[in-house]
Amino acid sequence: MISRRRFLASTALAGAGLGVAGIGFAKGARAFTVEAAPEPVAQLYAAERAAACQVRTYHAQIVAEVQAALNGTKLTEDEKREQVNSLLCPLCGCPVTES
Repeated sequence: MISRRRFLASTALAGAGLGVAGIGFAKGARAFTVEAAPEPVAQLYAAERAAACQVRTYHAQIVAEVQAALNGTKLTEDEKREQVNSLLCPLCGCPVTES
C-alpha cells in the first residue's frame, strides 16, 4: 500500500516536472518560418484573384442576401452598409462590394 506521504511527494514531483517541461513549449515551434511572397509571385496572385472576381456573379447574390437579412434588424443604414462592406467572398476571398 502506498502511504499518503509517498503519494503526495510523487504527485508534487510529477507536477513540477510538467511545469518545467511546459517552459520549453512557451518558446514556440521553430520548424518553419513565414515569409512574405516575392513581388512577382504576389502580383500573379493578385491578378489571379482579380480575374476570378470578374468571372463570378456570386458577389451580387451575397450582397442581396445579406441586405435582405439585415432589413429585419434595428441597425442604422450606416451600420448595415458597414456590415455589407466587410463581407468577403467565400470562393475567392475578395471583398464582395469591390467587384
